Amino acid sequence: MSAQDPRILILILDNLIDELRRWNITTSDTLREMSWHQRQAQEKVDQALHHAGIVVNRATQDRQEVNNAIQEVAQLLSNCQAAINNALHNLNQAQQQQRIAESTFVHWQRELTAALAWLERAKARLARAIQERQAAETALSSAQFALSSAQSALSSCESSGYRDKEGRYHQPDCSGYRASVSSAQAEVFRAQQRLNTAIVEEQAAKVEVAQAQARVNCCQNAVGYSHQAVSHASVAVEQAHQALNAAERSLENAKAAQRAVNGAQEEAIAEQEAADLMVMAVRASQDLTGEANDNFQNAQKMGDSAQRLATIVSQELEDRVEHLIELNRPLPLF
Repeated sequence: MSAQDPRILILILDNLIDELRRWNITTSDTLREMSWHQRQAQEKVDQALHHAGIVVNRATQDRQEVNNAIQEVAQLLSNCQAAINNALHNLNQAQQQQRIAESTFVHWQRELTAALAWLERAKARLARAIQERQAAETALSSAQFALSSAQSALSSCESSGYRDKEGRYHQPDCSGYRASVSSAQAEVFRAQQRLNTAIVEEQAAKVEVAQAQARVNCCQNAVGYSHQAVSHASVAVEQAHQALNAAERSLENAKAAQRAVNGAQEEAIAEQEAADLMVMAVRASQDLTGEANDNFQNAQKMGDSAQRLATIVSQELEDRVEHLIELNRPLPLF
């Protein structure tokens, strides 16, 4: 068979087309695998960068907390020294307050005694006022009954007139009854005035009782409070001694805390330096990943271009094969 035989060219071109198809498949698989690895690398770098940010943030917070602790310890040392001075001052103040509380307690005991006596007098006044009001009510009731009786008698008298045989009307003499009515009305007025006065006195007595009771309550409360003040002042004296001892112990603890925060400061500085180195390493990895991504993008573009060319070539070869098949087809006999 000659080298110019179309069948040989058809086989060669078919093999070449198959090779181009396999190459396209291999290229696509390779690009997908490279894309997957690139995404994985970028994800790892992003995670490392996020973790490095957390570490740096934590180191910064630790550094700030240590600085705050140093300031707090310095303030604590100053406060402890001031607390010792205050404890001595408070001891003197507590003793002075105890003397004042004892004097106040005695004063309010005297005031309570006077208030109780006032309350007894007010209650006695109220009892007399109630008795007078009840008597005035009884007197008013009696006067009103007498007035009603006198008015009835006057009415009976005035209605007892008559006419004689000549038709003349004879009016009875009711002046005595009228005088009785007037006297009864005056008595009712006096009884009403007495009752009004008794009511006013009773109300005033109730007000005085309430005032006296309020004064007693006030004095009782003051006695109770002053007694508590005496107890509290005694406790305050004892607590002032305890506060002095506690302030001295606090000063020693503050000095120990100062030594501890100084060590923590050194550790925080070392932590910050390690975090900075970690960030530098992650950023270097990020730069490499970015460079690799740029290279991958270029490779992907070149691969896509090559695949498009391979597709065009394959189509061109397929057309050539079709032409060779037509060329190799035998001619009709007629």
